[in-house]
Amino acid sequence: MDKLNFDWDALNAATEGRSYVDVQKLNVRTKQEATQFLKSYGYDSESPLEREEIWKIYFEAISFLREALLDAGEQIPEPFLTRCNQSDILKLLQEASKATPDENSRWSCAILRVMHIISHLDNDVRFENFRYAREQIFDRFDSLVQAVEGERRWTIGTGKKSVKLVRYLKKERKDRNSTLIKLLSKPKTMVEAIYDRIGFRFVTDTRWEAFQLTRVMFETGLVSATNIHPQRSMNTLIPRRFSETSWKIPTTKLIKIGWMRLCFRGLLKRWSKRPRSL
Repeated sequence: MDKLNFDWDALNAATEGRSYVDVQKLNVRTKQEATQFLKSYGYDSESPLEREEIWKIYFEAISFLREALLDAGEQIPEPFLTRCNQSDILKLLQEASKATPDENSRWSCAILRVMHIISHLDNDVRFENFRYAREQIFDRFDSLVQAVEGERRWTIGTGKKSVKLVRYLKKERKDRNSTLIKLLSKPKTMVEAIYDRIGFRFVTDTRWEAFQLTRVMFETGLVSATNIHPQRSMNTLIPRRFSETSWKIPTTKLIKIGWMRLCFRGLLKRWSKRPRSL
């Protein structure tokens, strides 16, 4: 019968693309199995340094649950708030594996889920170079964005091709709690799929200027089309066919029928009645 005692949740995670964060319970029955589970996860429970790291993750998980997820009046049971046998990682793993869940097993499961996400965040190798990459990205944009003297406005680009900006904002880093909530709420979202850790917000007066802003970014090398993630790009400002057709008109024809160009721009300006962000 022991051959039939298989961890089907682990098999589904490995072969069916399921998220292990959302399993109903673990399959860890003894302290020895808990030690082996933890070791295969990447932590040696016999190492004092690694146990301290686990406790650090544990108490961050407790703090996150209290600050971000618990409703008014909800409280984490007292034994989980201090270092004791109940809050020990090996005990948590066994509690979360109970066939019939009770209060302790439910809290153990909730804490372990948050600890799992925190561990993935802390061990994301990209974080080691995050600060340097952020500085390089910000410097590239700051070099082309100029503040307009005496106004709370900016321009991006140079000469006639520059675009006026109503707002120029930079998001230096996604809030850690926001990242944790996102990873917990979307099972298929992994750490490497969090794209909005840093970002920019550009606001222009009109839709047409927002469209021109994109053009400036390509022409100045701020953005490379080859590096754009296909599922992370969206245009809700100007229909693509409409804008494509306008740029395909030869310059000579525009000179001959300049009034068409003026009408075209006038139409867009009337269409763009409020500031748009990109």
